[in-house]
Amino acid sequence: MLDYSNWDKYPFTVDGVNFVSYINPNGDIAPRVASVPRFVLDEMNIACVREIIGQVNNMSRDEILAELEVVNSGYGNAYIGLEA
Repeated sequence: MLDYSNWDKYPFTVDGVNFVSYINPNGDIAPRVASVPRFVLDEMNIACVREIIGQVNNMSRDEILAELEVVNSGYGNAYIGLEA
């Protein structure tokens, strides 16, 4: 598992479940993400979770983590995780 401790963190909530969008500060998308207004980034992350994972408020933490593992596979500069 990658160490995301030095990555930029953008927390957001979907249906009462707390997530964090991690962005590699050295990655090619970091400048674009930083230029987007925060509320727009939050709306994009919320829409992504709802579209790809579904109704997270009806899922266990383990089910959400399993879905996130699939969603995040293959990405090196951005990652969505559950807030600790």
